[in-house]
Amino acid sequence: MVWNLSRAGAAVLASTLAAPALAAGPEVGTEQAFRDWTAACDNFLSCVAIGTQADGGAGGYVVLRRDAGAEAPVQVEIVAISQDGPAGDAALAVSARGLAARTYPAARDGDYLTAAVPEADTAALVAAMLAGTDLALSVVGDASADAGPVSLRGATAALLWIDDRQGRVGTASALVRLGSAPAATPALPEGIPINRVAITALDPVPPRPAGLSADAEGSCADLPDLAFALGGGATLWGLCDFAAAYNTGYRFWVVEASGSHPATFVIPGVDGDPAVLVNPSLNPDGSLGALNLGRGLGDCGDGQDWAWTGEAFALLDWRRLDACAGVARDDWPYLYRARP
Repeated sequence: MVWNLSRAGAAVLASTLAAPALAAGPEVGTEQAFRDWTAACDNFLSCVAIGTQADGGAGGYVVLRRDAGAEAPVQVEIVAISQDGPAGDAALAVSARGLAARTYPAARDGDYLTAAVPEADTAALVAAMLAGTDLALSVVGDASADAGPVSLRGATAALLWIDDRQGRVGTASALVRLGSAPAATPALPEGIPINRVAITALDPVPPRPAGLSADAEGSCADLPDLAFALGGGATLWGLCDFAAAYNTGYRFWVVEASGSHPATFVIPGVDGDPAVLVNPSLNPDGSLGALNLGRGLGDCGDGQDWAWTGEAFALLDWRRLDACAGVARDDWPYLYRARP
């Protein structure tokens, strides 16, 4: 996805998400909050747990990822937000009760320093997360960038929730409640084949077709219309429907020689206006992206990618994070992917 704001711009604020759509369709995953942790699994049971600082702090966080399947490894990354630290890559140190300090090389992306925990260390780190109350996290050589502590309140519940979703409870592959039972991966959906037709922006935007209107609130001022060629003589038109401090909603129509009708962007089980996308943008691959920010600094919200099939728009992927605590958008959990 092409996000409208850079990863470096993310940081912290409370959120009410205006999500895009409704109706029936493919199953989507779920997200669950456990105190200072969020756990989420997508429709293929690829799961993520994110632990942040207590009370909405935004100095750093931990991400644990695991795919479905008995042999799927546990992948852990630690992330520090270092706005004033040394330029370029650095190193992060992590420690906890029962875990001596360990240092890992970290790559910088804007204000974020991310270190991948080696597979040989993940079991010890997870054990410390389950036993402790916080995880000390710091940028090596930068005393001003104390990223921690990451709260471990909710970590056990979040990892147990993932174990349960992936059928691991009571098996040797469980993170929390280990046992001797054989792992049994729940049935997973097949990937959904999508006939993707790349759309292209019309530049300059032609005159607006008759009969299209939006901006019932009068908040859009002089924001321009959007127009995209869909192929076969059809055009996608977007008109500003509302404009707020950091979210701008566009209402879309498909216009053909025979007339026009509202476009529909459907996420099953999510309420909202199916013809409206928030902060829409054209992706390099010809799909349409949307990004609904939970707050202005862009560290929570939801984002989707949509493909035109020649007849309708199909959901390619959906990421969502309700907790506003400095988490970069690249780390927001997927709740849906058309293909694994």
